[in-house]
Amino acid sequence: MAALGAPGSMTRRPVSVPVPAPLPVGLQPGMAVDLWSSAKETGEAASGYRPPVRIATGAEVYAVQQSGGGLSVATGDGVQVLMEEGEVRAVLDALANGAKVAIVPAPGGVPGTGPGGVPGSPPAEAAG
Repeated sequence: MAALGAPGSMTRRPVSVPVPAPLPVGLQPGMAVDLWSSAKETGEAASGYRPPVRIATGAEVYAVQQSGGGLSVATGDGVQVLMEEGEVRAVLDALANGAKVAIVPAPGGVPGTGPGGVPGSPPAEAAG
């Protein structure tokens, strides 16, 4: 168990994110991704979604679940991502409130880093 690190040293948490098909090509564990959210419009005349905003930066793909044919009972594609505790709230809020969440690969990104490659820093929108 020493490879996992000392208790309490892990600051990132796994979060399952359902993703509409198709998943980004080449998405695999270890990749850095950003999560974007488009919240539902509110009000009586609302009929769409707001412009997307980045809600997590540099999250690490932990696992990819693709719904397959056959006897699978999975309800769709999903991705488990490891993210800093401060970003978990925004992702869970988006999912709970019916927002559309997209996972966008961050080529060359280092998993678990925010703007400027600083580990644990918030996304640019939250930092400003």
